[in-house]
Amino acid sequence: MIEHLLAGESGYGRAVETWLRPHLDWADTVFVDWCVSPAALFTMIDPGPTRIVVRLHSYEAFSLWPHLVSLGRLDDLVFVSEPMRRLTAAVLPGLDGPGGPRTHIIPNAMRLDRFVRPKPATARFTLGLVGWAAVAKDARWAVEVLRLLRARDSRYRLVLIGAPPDPRLSAAARAYHRSLEKDLAGLERQGAVQRLGYVDDVPGALTGVGVIISSSVRESFHCAVVEGAASGAVPVVRDWPLFAGTGGGAREIYPADWVVDSPEAAAERIVEQTGTEEGWRRAGADASRYAVATWDWPAIRPLLDDVVFGRPAPAEGTGAARRAPG
Repeated sequence: MIEHLLAGESGYGRAVETWLRPHLDWADTVFVDWCVSPAALFTMIDPGPTRIVVRLHSYEAFSLWPHLVSLGRLDDLVFVSEPMRRLTAAVLPGLDGPGGPRTHIIPNAMRLDRFVRPKPATARFTLGLVGWAAVAKDARWAVEVLRLLRARDSRYRLVLIGAPPDPRLSAAARAYHRSLEKDLAGLERQGAVQRLGYVDDVPGALTGVGVIISSSVRESFHCAVVEGAASGAVPVVRDWPLFAGTGGGAREIYPADWVVDSPEAAAERIVEQTGTEEGWRRAGADASRYAVATWDWPAIRPLLDDVVFGRPAPAEGTGAARRAPG
């Protein structure tokens, strides 16, 4: 791919032309989800009048793939949040330049109505962390919040949903895994931590969660928090350190009172919101209404439809730029 981009022509490029031309000839629009190898492949060749739309989620911005996409042949690039768009623009020269694609902010498509279910009173003191396999999810931050809460009230507990971090990935992952396991061991003996592992029915699992945590060091959007909020759990979102101090990040996506700066602030928010069952249910209902109204599929679909079907044709001169390799 790099040879093709540098030379403007290659045997591999001719093979890609053979593979993809029938699809480009048939389609009005090609929508490529995730800005990885298919995005690079579809922009290696002249798409002709066919529009190319790509959606970038998160990890791609830390990979080589966006750098192998011919931006001049890309009509629209969709991001799931403004912080991720800014980060990508900072690492991808030419994204905001002349001849580049139109960019859009469209949150992830979710069916949140299925998460709206009754919760038992016992869920009030249960914190939930959904998806903690990546080191970037930083489950140790959630454990620190739990420790602070249990110093005040031993009824608080943490439920971990999903697979644990894989220590085989790297030396850093092994070191993090060892520290996390040490953190969890004592709390599990006290019955304060439960690992549910992978579950097929996440909406069902969330009926037992009263507070949904985002402990990550970085996220593009964090669907798990929105799903938890839709379920009626009180959202507590760490001000993701990768974006903190940039004037953006989590605070650009969520209501300000969902976002906290430290484990201590998280514990204070949780104690305040779960102080009484009535107050906890009211806060959860408010979060659920906001999440469903803002991010459920009926709210997001028109935004996606506008990009795929409703945008005007590229401006004069853009077509020439789309046909230039590299």
